[in-house]
Amino acid sequence: MNILLAAPRTGRLRTDRTGEIYPEYRKSLRRDVTFLEQLGHKVCCPLLEQMSSDPSKALEETLSRLDDAEGLLAYIDPHVSAGVQTMIGFALARDKQIVIASSPIFTELPGITAAIIASGKAVSVPLSLDVDPFARN
Repeated sequence: MNILLAAPRTGRLRTDRTGEIYPEYRKSLRRDVTFLEQLGHKVCCPLLEQMSSDPSKALEETLSRLDDAEGLLAYIDPHVSAGVQTMIGFALARDKQIVIASSPIFTELPGITAAIIASGKAVSVPLSLDVDPFARN
């Protein structure tokens, strides 16, 4: 399956001029991408790729990747990410399979996210990926 992984940027980028992702966060994202690829998925994570520094072009690039994807894996945490929430909205509009992953210690999802899961438009899984989140039971 072709998957777009949407992960929050807020609080995970260095505040110096480089704006790079913190190494620990990059490592955890790469671990998840590798795990999914070992399961046979093709994974695109815009946060790990070189995207345009122009926000509108970066959005166009990400949406193009979402169009090519069959599913969206969205990482949610207590600090709501407007970018991740936006990708969930675009995925809903494009009728993509949506999996929302959150930390097991994060017990209350944001209202709209909880509503999307309750409606059956998405499924929720723990953020520590140890099984295929896109496997249908």
